[in-house]
Amino acid sequence: MEIRTINGRRATDRAGAAEVLGVSVQTIALRASPKQRPTSGFPASIGTEDRREWYALDDLDAHADALREQHPDTPRRAPAWLRDGDPDELLPATTFRAAAGITQGTWKRYVQTSKPEWDAGRDGYLLKPDDEEDYRGTGKRYSWKRSRMIAWLDNRPGERAGAGRKGGDSPTIDDAVNALRGAGGDMSYTELAAALGVSHSLAQFLLKQARDRLAAASN
Repeated sequence: MEIRTINGRRATDRAGAAEVLGVSVQTIALRASPKQRPTSGFPASIGTEDRREWYALDDLDAHADALREQHPDTPRRAPAWLRDGDPDELLPATTFRAAAGITQGTWKRYVQTSKPEWDAGRDGYLLKPDDEEDYRGTGKRYSWKRSRMIAWLDNRPGERAGAGRKGGDSPTIDDAVNALRGAGGDMSYTELAAALGVSHSLAQFLLKQARDRLAAASN
């Protein structure tokens, strides 16, 4: 994605806007047309350069937020500002949390629920950090590659992922136990979510309960 400073603002062209919003360039062209823009809500161009129209990154992010409010099941995507930089650059947890748009308390909960998977060498609810170091003797300072942050944010489920299951059709702990046994006892919560067709948060709960039940049965 090409990013330039246009009229004092960081901006990208239509191809970049398509990448930010996860749609085709043709869709951007339609939304940005004079006929469609009043109803599509697509931001106005902030300038023309090299025969291309350029759109402010913060305007595109605001547009993406508006679309998510209209369609809460749509997966959130990495913000445009995160895509600008070295893909292998290590970024801190504060950047990850800001890009995810979650509170500090929610972030801490995500980290705590992810640690057992991290300790097993797997991704948890959050990606396994690419680097970690002791922080003032009170904990760990984690960092992730920019490219992995973007991939996770682009593919995380919507806030209501897993909704819409028929009443009484929700998977049980027994279902999770059977899935875990079928995988030889080694399964991540993301794999369980895919196997049972549930949200990641419910998969985490079921996976913990299933592991506890299997551990108790083996004693």
